[in-house]
Amino acid sequence: EAALHYLDATEEEKDFSSTLADVQQYSKGECVYCNHCLPCPVIINIGETIRMVDTARRGILLELQTKYDTLLAKASACTECGACSERCPFEVDVISKMKRAIELFETKK
Repeated sequence: EAALHYLDATEEEKDFSSTLADVQQYSKGECVYCNHCLPCPVIINIGETIRMVDTARRGILLELQTKYDTLLAKASACTECGACSERCPFEVDVISKMKRAIELFETKK
């Protein structure tokens, strides 16, 4: 029903820019996995890597490690070029997140 209402909505009703502005401000510094940071020059799947780092806070490291090991490019491939951070509308410190991924998934304990 809501989808059908969208078809009849005015342009003003379809404009989500103010909502998105609020989301950007509320989520500042937090990755929402939107992939605006891509493409990465060394093909790191940044959103997925950060999702794993964020999920690791819940303590399910074994499953995450298995998934991380399947990624084509690991966080350690990051050259810290900063292209991803420049593109991120939420001002996520991507380089720090990559370093945390290395600590969690690539550093032997």
